[in-house]
Amino acid sequence: MVNLNKVEGTSHLHRVDKENRQKGTKKGEANRDRVEISAEGRALLRTQYAVDLVKARLKELPDVRQERIQQVNERMREGHYNRDDVQKATVDRILETYGLR
Repeated sequence: MVNLNKVEGTSHLHRVDKENRQKGTKKGEANRDRVEISAEGRALLRTQYAVDLVKARLKELPDVRQERIQQVNERMREGHYNRDDVQKATVDRILETYGLR
């Protein structure tokens, strides 16, 4: 086994390491690692939080049923929604939904 202290040029490494460990520590405190997050990093975290929030809200929305969309498109082509009775029923339902009636 080789004693590194006896290898020429390595003894100063131990001294420098000891000095570096002692710098920045108050009496009785152990060395502590620190992490600093840049402004860009904080902005990315906020953006990620917003994206996660939107994804969660999207999951709460009902699934889109393609066959229902096709049915509505067909009714639009036929002019179903241009009838007075359908328009009145639509307006009534919107007003009820928002508590205006």
